[in-house]
Amino acid sequence: MVPPDPRGRFVQLVTPEILAEVGRLSLPAVAIGFMLGLALWLTGWMKRTFWIALSVTSGFGLYGLGLGRASGTHPLVTALLLGIAAGFLAIELSRLIAFVTGGLATAVAIQTFVPSFPEPLLAYLVGGLVCVVMYKLWTQAVFGFVGTLVTVYTGLILGAVFLRIDVFGIVRNKSALVNAIVAIGTLLSMVMQSRFEIWWTTREERNKSKALELFSAQERAALESAKPAKPKHRMMGLLKPKQVA
Repeated sequence: MVPPDPRGRFVQLVTPEILAEVGRLSLPAVAIGFMLGLALWLTGWMKRTFWIALSVTSGFGLYGLGLGRASGTHPLVTALLLGIAAGFLAIELSRLIAFVTGGLATAVAIQTFVPSFPEPLLAYLVGGLVCVVMYKLWTQAVFGFVGTLVTVYTGLILGAVFLRIDVFGIVRNKSALVNAIVAIGTLLSMVMQSRFEIWWTTREERNKSKALELFSAQERAALESAKPAKPKHRMMGLLKPKQVA
């Protein structure tokens, strides 16, 4: 959700301040960020384990650097161990992460648009539960939103460098348009994540069907008859399957 600012306008999803920080990065770093944003935008759901582990490991690794300095231990060792541990836990606790993030998003939205709501804790619990039940949809929405934001920020910087576009003027003067682009990009990402997963998982079947089209009907029948029979399981699978001739 986009909370309104005190002047009654919507807060910008793409702000000039963050855009200026992104612009301070080197051009190769911006290009890598753009490609990572597109990869997350397209493969967020299909590669969710990788993206969740990567984000949690990176976040807790950065936190471990500060924690190590504050506690007097070696910062790099603390960051490495904390990041790896958090990454492994994130793989197993992905639905718990969905509950926490979904509850926070719901609570923030309720407090922003309905500040007089009497039970913010109930809103948090209900929102988190709904996001766990709709785990796939919520995960696609989060990945799509983050991927769209990263792509927009880095894409604007690349446009300023190569096309000489006044991206800061666009962000300041056309914030509603930029917000609409982010929202549309998020929805489009949710659709593309599902479509790409189906396309990727069925590629072997499509290749087999294309290869079989090159054979005649008799050759296809011969190939079907030449398939080895499935082994028969013995003792409910406790013993080694017996090969059938």
